[in-house]
Amino acid sequence: MKKKLLVILLTVLMLFSSVSPAMVSADPLETDGNDIRVMGWNLLNTPGVINNWEEYFTVNKRGERTVDIIGRYDADSIGFQEGNLSWKNFLNVNLTDYTIVPATQRFTYPIYYRQDRLDLVDSGVFWLSATPDVPSKQSDAA
Repeated sequence: MKKKLLVILLTVLMLFSSVSPAMVSADPLETDGNDIRVMGWNLLNTPGVINNWEEYFTVNKRGERTVDIIGRYDADSIGFQEGNLSWKNFLNVNLTDYTIVPATQRFTYPIYYRQDRLDLVDSGVFWLSATPDVPSKQSDAA
């Protein structure tokens, strides 16, 4: 039986969790089959902020490793941060077992999930601002 998915829960979990290559062990975590595995992944799309960004953080440098780690941990849902069109195209081609949550596909934080394991019950986005339904940025919101 498929488990129910509440995207708001996954979004909150995504914001407070992340996995970096340095944190990844050789063996995936064991599960009893009833767990939901949620993974957060920062794609580090910050050219000009990090020295030698092009040398370390592009899709060409990190893409295959990203897909390998996701496959190793067999996540049910993955929330990405700092994506761009190159990353989204790469992920859509290489994460063949995953479907993007429609409400997140046009933003830099796409969420993907396994349709064979989870049912999408609802989805949406909001901003931490005085106008949560309007794309916006407020410096003191978080």
